[in-house]
Amino acid sequence: MPFKIPACDHEVFKRNFLSSVICQIKVQPIFRIASDTPPADFQDKIRKQYPIVKKERAEQVEVRGGDFRRTSLGNTWRFLSEDHLWQVTLDSAFIALETKNYKSFTEFRKKFEEIYDAFVTTYAPSRPERIGLRYNNLIRAVNIRTISDWTKWIKPELIGLIGSDSLIQEPVTHDFKELQTIQEPGQLGIKHGLLRDQEKSQFYLIDIDRYIMGAKNQEETSRFLAKFNEDCFNFFMWAIGEECVKWLRGGK
Repeated sequence: MPFKIPACDHEVFKRNFLSSVICQIKVQPIFRIASDTPPADFQDKIRKQYPIVKKERAEQVEVRGGDFRRTSLGNTWRFLSEDHLWQVTLDSAFIALETKNYKSFTEFRKKFEEIYDAFVTTYAPSRPERIGLRYNNLIRAVNIRTISDWTKWIKPELIGLIGSDSLIQEPVTHDFKELQTIQEPGQLGIKHGLLRDQEKSQFYLIDIDRYIMGAKNQEETSRFLAKFNEDCFNFFMWAIGEECVKWLRGGK
């Protein structure tokens, strides 16, 4: 059953909780990318914005009896901006753009369309097998004394059981939930919960993955991404509480 996500007016906040934003387009494998030949033509088209290059070689390891069998899965190329905040990933099965410095969808879509155009004109891929847009939010609230204080930052409907002081007592070390649902067009995946990082600092994860399996042609990509961004924003605004909105707008 699809979410009935309330629509809301779009707003560009003064700050955000985003640890990363990723757009990925999967295609049928292009073996030329997986080969040992560097992707020189593709690099020429994006080198000005992403001058740093890293090559990774993926392997699949099978264990049979006492023997190890390694199978090469080919090369993956990563192109980074000078400040390492933007990364293009070129793989035989997908093209992706990731940023750790998200400011607006307008900027992100422009940058993605530039690298996707370079990908299409260089490799002439098949129609997209999967189009996905993902927003990964790590919400670090302030003035949290008890678990129930999180309901000022996250909607009680999302937090669920741990938001009740009468049922759940401190400490809660881990609470993680995952939901997959149909959301026309395509699907919506939500991962969320109260977690701790390596320094034992507590945060609330809201990881929103909006995607569709397959598209009729390359031209549909931009239309889908605009719709996916709208759905992700609407869900996020539904999920957060008043204190969270105040912080996003620059309040303390």
